[in-house]
Amino acid sequence: MKLFSSGRPANGVPAVAVVGFALLGVAGPPGMAPCLGAQDVEQWTVEAPPDLVIGEAEGDEAYLFVNVLDATTLSDGSVAIVEFYRGFFEVRWFDPQGRHMASAGRWGPGPFEFRSTPSAVTRLAGDSLFIVSRAFRFAVFGPRGRPGRSGRVPPIPAARPLVLRSDGGLVLLGSRPATGREVRGRPTEYETLFIAADTTSARADTFGVVGSRSMIGENGAFLHLPFEPEPVWAAGPNTTWFGSAASRTMQGLHFDGRRLTAVVRKAPYAVTRESRRRWQEFDLRSVSGELESQYRRHHRSVEYPDTMPVLAGLLVDRGDRLWAELYEPPYSTKPFRFEVFGPDGAPLAEVSVPFALLVPTARYRALSSILEIGDDYLLVLRTDEWGVKRVFRYRLSK
Repeated sequence: MKLFSSGRPANGVPAVAVVGFALLGVAGPPGMAPCLGAQDVEQWTVEAPPDLVIGEAEGDEAYLFVNVLDATTLSDGSVAIVEFYRGFFEVRWFDPQGRHMASAGRWGPGPFEFRSTPSAVTRLAGDSLFIVSRAFRFAVFGPRGRPGRSGRVPPIPAARPLVLRSDGGLVLLGSRPATGREVRGRPTEYETLFIAADTTSARADTFGVVGSRSMIGENGAFLHLPFEPEPVWAAGPNTTWFGSAASRTMQGLHFDGRRLTAVVRKAPYAVTRESRRRWQEFDLRSVSGELESQYRRHHRSVEYPDTMPVLAGLLVDRGDRLWAELYEPPYSTKPFRFEVFGPDGAPLAEVSVPFALLVPTARYRALSSILEIGDDYLLVLRTDEWGVKRVFRYRLSK
């Protein structure tokens, strides 16, 4: 169950009121501050090879995946995998040994059908699954696909669901230009909004805002801002965490209203001449022609920050613990490093994951490949050199 969403959200202005919840501020970009004092934390490791692999290159269609959105492990060790692409939606259940047991769901507008991308999958008591789409249609599937309920929750304009909270409400994500409009050829300020919504009414309360920037070229091409800190967030059934990648401090809001704080120990890397050169090479890796020329002009004029971001993204695991991925530049092949915090935000552990274990290609895709973190495992989606997708389970040792 992927209880996070990372990356730049689509533009739009949620029509919500800032009521009910306090607006949580987020600390601004840090300087070259030293690391925080040493604290006793556990050292966890992720073990290879995997102890479970689901997916094949050919054969039974139940084992062939095109676009896996999410997966979760159920109480008996079985795994439910959500597959969605245009014209197709299905949930597939596999036993603890990876054998297909059942499938449910279809593409369409009817009960237990979806034709808008599911954006939140939440495991409920009794191993039922709650799935809600960006169009705010929902379905509840019981064990092995037994139909539960389906319908539609009140939509919130220009926002998308992240997770169903333990109290039955939804956490949603929205975005809007801070200046009210997007200006081509110049960096535009954005605000990412974190919203709590009642599933039985149209009431929606914004409880957090994080600023960011993006840049669109004169011809509409997206231009990357070097080492630009983006909003980071992770939404679990009990707590939503959010912040800026530039800050060590992450803010949390429990569904009961408690405010939480977690602080990473890592200091940001300095941006050097060498890191600028390598970033430019990475940015040009897949462009050519006029687009390459535009990128090169952009590289000559863009301003570089003094330091890189602190964070790359956030996750919430099945035990309500917060995993903060520490930033490495996009060209790095160093292991992925996480600082893990308890449900109350207290430092708990450090984890190092080999680069190739998560994703064999681009670093920025790694966090989205982690489908679920349990007490003693990681579910990871991997794509091989032939484009075959499989779900792997790796053991987490503490």
